[in-house]
Amino acid sequence: MKKISLLLVLFVVGSFTSTAQFSAGGGYSIYKSLNSTVTWQGIQGFVEFPRTESNTFFLRLTTMLPQQNTTDLSLYATAYELSTSPQQVPVSIEQISSTSFISIDGGNRTFFMNTYDAGVAPYFSSHARGIFGSAKTRSNVSYFDPEKYQSPYQENETKASSVFVGMGVNLGVKYQLPYRGAILFDLGVEYVLALYDAADFFYYGEITPISFFANVSYRFDWY
Repeated sequence: MKKISLLLVLFVVGSFTSTAQFSAGGGYSIYKSLNSTVTWQGIQGFVEFPRTESNTFFLRLTTMLPQQNTTDLSLYATAYELSTSPQQVPVSIEQISSTSFISIDGGNRTFFMNTYDAGVAPYFSSHARGIFGSAKTRSNVSYFDPEKYQSPYQENETKASSVFVGMGVNLGVKYQLPYRGAILFDLGVEYVLALYDAADFFYYGEITPISFFANVSYRFDWY
C-alpha cells in the first residue's frame, strides 16, 4: 500500500508540473453493493487535469467510515477440578467487529454542452478502482475466576485485510460557480472482483460484484 501511494504521489506531482491548469476538490461519498445490507459513507478528495476543453483525467481517494457490528454470546466456563462447585459458571461474551475500506479510482471524464470550466455541463466518466479493506474483531468477556475455571473463549484480537479491483462508468453534472470553482454530482456503477479477501467482505456481503456509488463534490480550479 505504501508503494502504491508513493507511485500515485509521484504521478500527481508530475502532472502538476506538466499542465498549466488543474483542479482539486473533495466532498461526500456513498457506496452500496447489490443485495448488501451495508451502506458505506465517507469522504473523498480528488485532482483533475484537463486534456482538452471538454475532456479531463481525474484521480480520487475515498475513505469510508467504519461499520461496526456487535454479537452477544452466552457460554459456560468449566471447572478444572471436580471438587469445585459449581462445575460450570455462565460467561457473557460481546464480540465487536469493525470493517472499513479506502479506494483509489481514476479515469477519463467527458463534458457535454459546455466546457470543463464553464456553465452547466453533464459529463460521462469511465474509471478503474482499487479497494483496500480491513477488518478487526475484539471481544469483551464477563468476569469469572480463571484460576478455577477454564475460559470457553479465546480473547485474542484479530485483524484481516482484503484487496479488490473494479471497473465502471458514471454520469454526472457540473455547475460552474460565478467565482472560481464548481459543484459536481455523479452516480455510477462498477463491477468488482476480489483479488484477496481474508477479511470476508464478499462472504458477509459488505461488498458484492455489482456496486453503486454517488459523489457530491466541490472543485476549485487553478489556472
